[in-house]
Amino acid sequence: MVRILFLVLLIIITCQPIYALESISELNWNSRIILIQEYEEPEKVLHALKKYDPEIRDRDIYWFVFLEKRVESNFNGEIKEKFYKESLDKYFSDTETNVVLIGKDGGVKKKGKDLDLEGIFDLIDTMPMRQMEMEKSRNY
Repeated sequence: MVRILFLVLLIIITCQPIYALESISELNWNSRIILIQEYEEPEKVLHALKKYDPEIRDRDIYWFVFLEKRVESNFNGEIKEKFYKESLDKYFSDTETNVVLIGKDGGVKKKGKDLDLEGIFDLIDTMPMRQMEMEKSRNY
């Protein structure tokens, strides 16, 4: 009986459609976003992002690292090619930008050349929405 229940549960889980992300705006009001265009040292950037995973999750951040032909991310779902193309066109049109922070409201909060996660965390922690999140978590 337990095996049958386990098998049914496994079938239900594996048959669930994976969410396919087409646009950054789909994440508005739920997540902050860090976009990184990195062609030279992707492993270094990915290592830093994974090292700070608890801080990233605490701040509701999805990160997307745009490589030559693909995107690496902590987003748990499919990332459509439309997302890749639109994000590059919209946020990385100038040669001075490699890193973009987007707030939960969908607005660009910071652009820069290099990834400075601690600086990004400090900036996020000064934002009103984040202040309310921290206050709410202290009260629980």
